[in-house]
Amino acid sequence: FKLFELDIIKTIDDQFVACHNWEKWKKETGYTGEIPVDRKTFLSHRKKGAPTLMDMEMINEWFAKHPDAILVTDKVNDPEAFVPQFVDRKRLMMELFSFEAVEKAQALGIKDVILSENMISYLREEDRVGELKERKINYLAISRRTIDKHRHIYKELNEAGIKIFAFHVNFDDLRDEAYMFR
Repeated sequence: FKLFELDIIKTIDDQFVACHNWEKWKKETGYTGEIPVDRKTFLSHRKKGAPTLMDMEMINEWFAKHPDAILVTDKVNDPEAFVPQFVDRKRLMMELFSFEAVEKAQALGIKDVILSENMISYLREEDRVGELKERKINYLAISRRTIDKHRHIYKELNEAGIKIFAFHVNFDDLRDEAYMFR
């Protein structure tokens, strides 16, 4: 494995941490206070058997020890704040949720951007491939459920060299990695 995807959100004291969302964190840890929390509180509420809680220091330490690993972010849409905090922008791919964020990330010299599925509708339907190529976007993050519904669109994009990262794999019966491969 070379690509490692982490959901990145901010604490109340403006620190980036690896966490899907505050509601899920609160439920999983049994935390009863207000959310979001500060970094110290976040790191001190790990539930036994749960994944390791990580802040930027820990994320950077892990990636520094694994120089062939690439971080793929989800949730964070602020490249100007996040990129300078990561150990190696040439090993950073960010799923982004606006064309403005895409342009900022590209200007900051990250490895690549991944355009979020919600932005597909803003592309010119008659020239999706051309517009993505013009914007230097080589990757999309798409729900497996959307791929099933609009297979012709994603086949066209894939044939044009635009790679698709699928999520919602293993969420529905019989829709696992083998299904995606077929």
